[in-house]
Amino acid sequence: MSPFKVGLARGLCSSESGEESLDPTQRLLKAMLSPTPKTGRKWISEAEVQSLCNYYRGSSSEQQLRFLKDLAKEGSLDHESVIDAAKNLLTARQPSIYAKCKVISGRPSSKNHFNKKEDDYFDLQEKGEAAVSQAENRLSQRLTPNYQDLFTFISKLNGGVKFLVDLRADLLDHLSNAHGSADHNLKALNVTLKEMLSHWFSAGFLNLERVTWQSSCEMLEKVSAIEAVHPIRGWTDIKHRVGPYRRCFVFTHNSMPKEPVMVLHCALMMDIPESIQTIVQFQGRRLLNLSETWLDGEDHSQANAGIFYSISSAQKGLQGIELGNFLIKSVVKELRKEFRKMEVFSSLSPIPGFRDWLMSSINQEMRDPSNKELFSKEELQRIKKATDEDLEGLPLIKEILTTNSWSLSEDLKTLLKQPLMRLCARYLLTEKRRGYALNPVANFHLRNGAVLWRLNWMGDSSQRGLTASCGMMVNYKYNLDQTSANSKTYIETKKVIASSQVMLLTKTQVGGMKFSSKL
Repeated sequence: MSPFKVGLARGLCSSESGEESLDPTQRLLKAMLSPTPKTGRKWISEAEVQSLCNYYRGSSSEQQLRFLKDLAKEGSLDHESVIDAAKNLLTARQPSIYAKCKVISGRPSSKNHFNKKEDDYFDLQEKGEAAVSQAENRLSQRLTPNYQDLFTFISKLNGGVKFLVDLRADLLDHLSNAHGSADHNLKALNVTLKEMLSHWFSAGFLNLERVTWQSSCEMLEKVSAIEAVHPIRGWTDIKHRVGPYRRCFVFTHNSMPKEPVMVLHCALMMDIPESIQTIVQFQGRRLLNLSETWLDGEDHSQANAGIFYSISSAQKGLQGIELGNFLIKSVVKELRKEFRKMEVFSSLSPIPGFRDWLMSSINQEMRDPSNKELFSKEELQRIKKATDEDLEGLPLIKEILTTNSWSLSEDLKTLLKQPLMRLCARYLLTEKRRGYALNPVANFHLRNGAVLWRLNWMGDSSQRGLTASCGMMVNYKYNLDQTSANSKTYIETKKVIASSQVMLLTKTQVGGMKFSSKL
């Protein structure tokens, strides 16, 4: 076995005692990332790059982390060379160079003398501009980490782009597990890799594909596995979700042809629905077996609205790269080609994090009883009368929300509807992070130009829905002639555009005080 393969089999060894103590893999990585003196760039053979990728794929999680740390450290910026390059640029731009040009361009004593001095002037001026341009290029090179070239080489391999996507997924896991104390070199590595992937996965490089029952089993299995919003329960369920009055679209990339990048599920309906049960549950005659086909086709008159009820990223390594906005816009175009009269487009979205926010707010109010903003005294009294619990007030609310026991009582559902709808509207409208909507789903649709249109009571009565948002769901409506203006308003002013239904929910008296949303 060659020394290189022996090194691969042994794995990476952490060492600080010098290059002679490095194993072959570390030496190869170091050689790849070391710039040449003249060009600052390294030629790397395809075989070397492929070997490095194979090593990483076959390594344990601990070895992969060691590899990422070595990669981040060895390929990081050389700050001394950056400073030197910046000084060279400043020197090239010194006024003294241009002062010489002015001296040469003084008034000549003869025409021939003038032509000669004029030529000298422009010659020196061109040399000065060339020196500045050269210094700028050198500074740009010094500000580019050496692993960027390595990533470019990897991207040219068969399966190389997918490798980099998975590499970033591993990197994100390590950064998350570090809880903010991660090596700054690893953070810089993540920034560079994210920027490169964002260029490779821009809208122009993505392909929109519709997934149907005739699609490959591999694609159907992947679409089922990554469904994060409303889990798919077997083959009959997936057949329903890609069948009549349903659409499933995926983005794919030419470098990852059989890999869904992002998935969007859409329902074709008469009106904007209030409940997810009307979409994911089977309607009409259930299929008795998977070999059956749907007997009835689609009646286009029954498809007035396109409802986006689930959008999921299929690649963790693309986290933070905006793709959902392009996917929704692309799907709208496809639906309008197929259904010429379709003008209504809306989401039916979950509200993840609402119950957690509410429980935190309850805890805060329990610590400071003078700050009564959640439930009125009358609401708490009526809820107490409808239960058999010994608790009362906010401790009672906290208990029944934690166990979801309130959902089993029609009386409690009726009593809790108004306060929970009011509080959820407040959460979506006024709770902010860096000025934008705290709720990530709300922020996503509002950035796309949608309107916070309707809040739906018991829109998702599953245990998952009750735990996430006390059973509520929300419609973000896309008015196609207003989306650009709405998106601009939200991004620039951070103002949430909402319908009167949502706004009115916040106008209720609470604790003797009228709550007014601050948008």
